[in-house]
Amino acid sequence: MFSSFGIFHKKLEISAIQKYGANTSFKYIPVLDNGLSDSFEKKYSIVCERKELQNLIDNFDSLAAEHGFKFLNSVESIKLHDEMRMLEKRLLNESEISKVANEDIDAYENSMIRNIYSYCKTNKFNTAIFMCGVAHRKSIIEKLEKFKAQEEIDLSWIIFGE
Repeated sequence: MFSSFGIFHKKLEISAIQKYGANTSFKYIPVLDNGLSDSFEKKYSIVCERKELQNLIDNFDSLAAEHGFKFLNSVESIKLHDEMRMLEKRLLNESEISKVANEDIDAYENSMIRNIYSYCKTNKFNTAIFMCGVAHRKSIIEKLEKFKAQEEIDLSWIIFGE
């Protein structure tokens, strides 16, 4: 906790929450049940060995460092992530580890959205912010449309960025 130790977390999303909380009072509600599975880590240990993917990651990280949230919340960021996903798909060639990891990522994202809707059904508030890692941005945006049609409460989602 920044307020206790004066150290910002290395993970961007948590660091942003800490910085926001340094000057603003808010209630933090975690929506993540569990982290990503071992299959996700196995998948990335395989594909990250490839220089071609590492070059894409380095380019992405460079743009993120140079432009910050403006880049991370951009269409360009989504396009670069799509390019990385396509390369991963070619490298893994629909292997079992790829299928399991993708199913786990899907469950991870769905769980967060379900938890948000569950919280909203039993709690009253005016405004909230849902922050997710940039790698989940596109699929979360797509999933929000599906959840909006299925859920009994109507949340007004405003997507930051382009």
